[in-house]
Formats: sequence, C-alpha cells, structure tokens
Amino acid sequence: MEAYPRRSKLGKFMFVGGLVGAAVSLLDRGTRMTVMRGLRSAKNGSVKLYQSMKNDPSSVSSYIRTKADNIKMTAQEISEDLTEIADKMNGVTISSKQAYQYAMETGSDISKITHKLCHPMQAKGLSSDNDVAREATTQSKPQGKQISSVATDATASDSSSFGNEFGSEETLGYGSSRSFNK
Repeated sequence: MEAYPRRSKLGKFMFVGGLVGAAVSLLDRGTRMTVMRGLRSAKNGSVKLYQSMKNDPSSVSSYIRTKADNIKMTAQEISEDLTEIADKMNGVTISSKQAYQYAMETGSDISKITHKLCHPMQAKGLSSDNDVAREATTQSKPQGKQISSVATDATASDSSSFGNEFGSEETLGYGSSRSFNK
C-alpha cells in the first residue's frame, strides 16, 4: 500500500466520455444543424453585446445595475418570506404544544368528573347509606324532625321528569321519599 492515496481519475474519464459522446452525437445531421444554429445565435448575440458596449457603455451598465437590483430585491423578498414562514412554523409548534397540554388537562378534568359521577359517595367523602344517614342527622334541626332527600318541589318535578325519561324514579333514586330519622 502506498502512503498517499492515488488521485481519482473519475473526473478526467467523465470529461473524455462527454467529448466522445458529443462527437458521436454530431454524426447525426439534425444534431449538427441544431448545434450550428445555436453557435450562430450565440455569436450574433455576443457581437451585438460587444457593439452596444463599445457604442454606449452607460446603457449596458445601467441595464446590468437594473437587473442586479431586481435580483437583490427578489432575494430580499424571498428572505423575508422564509423568515415569516419560519416564524409561523415556530408559532404552530408552540400552539400545538399548548393545544396538547390543554387537551391533556381537559382529559384529566373529564376523568375526575367521570369518577365523581360514577362514585358520588366517594366524591363527597361518604361510603355508605349509614354515613349518609349520620350526616343528615347531624345537619338536622335539634327538634328531631324528619329530613327528606327531596330538596324542593322544583327539584322533585325536574328529577321526576328525568326519571320518566330514562327509567323509573325508584331505580334512579330521583324523587324517592326515603327519609332518615334522628
């Protein structure tokens, strides 16, 4: 093995292959005619450019300045557009993260509400009917009157219509007349 690697000959062979390919393609009459027309138009254009530069160099320089200014303005507009797009993408990323956080918080809140609905006694810190009775008697008046689970006539009528719509009142526990004694 050599201490220094050999230079690659790929570029040289590609160039030689391109020249050979061009020479072979020029064997076709149509290709030769097309190449000749292209060379003539390039020659005529360069002659016209040379003559206009020779006769009126200020018009050529002003044309070049105008084109350069147009290219500069276009590049600046593209740069501003890319900056705006980058800012919007950053905003979308931030708002997506916020939306994800809000969705996660909402999901957590919904699961808490669902748990409270499924386990209403645990939500109040109560575990059984005896605890409900004990709580009701401790909050009752000292005269020893009965406490009804139906709070008001309005709630009873609302809950009875709810019970009729979704099942019997007794099954759902709405409008029941169960009372607790002291």
